Amino acid sequence: MADTIDWPPPRPPRRRARLFLLAIVALFVLAGGTALSYYVEALWFESLGVSDVFWKSLNLRAQGGDYRPHLAEQAAGNNRRARWH
Repeated sequence: MADTIDWPPPRPPRRRARLFLLAIVALFVLAGGTALSYYVEALWFESLGVSDVFWKSLNLRAQGGDYRPHLAEQAAGNNRRARWH
């Protein structure tokens, strides 16, 4: 006689696992270079014995503070004073 009809029809297997794996690989490819750069920079500052400077600048960058304009302004001010004295 007739075969049993399944309702709703079975769905094809989802490709979520493959998509998730692709996203993880893309994340490592895109962020891996930056992470490696920070690691090498931390090792370099530590080898010079000034790792506190690296961590302080990293924390300032993470907090959204851009300290470079302040340093440039300070350096420019010191240069102006040096010319007049």
